[in-house]
Amino acid sequence: MILNEPTPEQLQAIDGSLYDGNMLEALSQYRTLTGGSLVDVLMIGPLTNLALALRLEPGIVAGIGQLTIMGGTVYGRGNTTPAAEFNIYADPEAAHIVLTCGARTLIAPWEPCASHAMTGAEMEALFDGVPDSDYKALNLD
Repeated sequence: MILNEPTPEQLQAIDGSLYDGNMLEALSQYRTLTGGSLVDVLMIGPLTNLALALRLEPGIVAGIGQLTIMGGTVYGRGNTTPAAEFNIYADPEAAHIVLTCGARTLIAPWEPCASHAMTGAEMEALFDGVPDSDYKALNLD
């Protein structure tokens, strides 16, 4: 639940134009534009950028609503080594920093991510209520 849900105008201002690869700046700008709303963060790769942002400014954790990470393994069988999943294996120090930062965190291990897929029709239905944008076009092409 987002208490101060951003307006379409705020989202348009955020729509990729502010993000230049610097996660700390992107999180700060989002919170400024939305009047301090918590930011839900989805990490689908190694956690290096978020760990660096947390090291540079540990207080940003207070601005994170839900942190969702695709990483790790349920059954101890990896996709990079016999026991390691790539996103954690690629930067274990970053994983430690992020997983101990105190944010409310949900981990989606790689096995369920690899064994569940959405059809094109399901993706289109998911985006039906979303206003047209470059992001929507990118995800539906």
